[in-house]
Amino acid sequence: MDRISCSAKGQVVSIDVLLALVIFAAAMAGVLHTENTLSASIRDTEEFRRTQDRLISLSDQLVFTRGDPDGWYNSSRIKSIGLMYSDHVLSDDKLVALTRFSSTALRGNLSTGANNVYVQLLNSGGGNCTVRSTNITAGTVPSGVRERTSIDRYVLTEDARNCTLRVTLWRA
Repeated sequence: MDRISCSAKGQVVSIDVLLALVIFAAAMAGVLHTENTLSASIRDTEEFRRTQDRLISLSDQLVFTRGDPDGWYNSSRIKSIGLMYSDHVLSDDKLVALTRFSSTALRGNLSTGANNVYVQLLNSGGGNCTVRSTNITAGTVPSGVRERTSIDRYVLTEDARNCTLRVTLWRA
């Protein structure tokens, strides 16, 4: 056994013990790093799933409800925003009213939490679909964003035009 040092009481620290401690420390560092990486990945996956669930719920609310009150666009006490005129047909009045919200007001009325929201009505070619000469876009356009999740819903306008309602939740 190689002796590195001896104390007055006869205790010996050998190269074998030091090597074992170094190997143990390296193994623990590897395990902790792997655990930390997996935890971050799991957190990101869970956050993405929650955002997707919120997005589906939000698009359902817009397409399948009339809002509360039904004429929310003429009310100062909006409980919820819905765009439905009839099944999969969106109200022209409600679509135009949606474009008048500030980004902050829209985000608050749609209860998007930490996410920003962008809503747009697109024609079959992917361009903006107009209603009463108004491009239907609302919220803040996501540019240079870290996370973005969108959902498309196929809808009709009151004059029976096929359009796509795209709802995007995003974070800077």
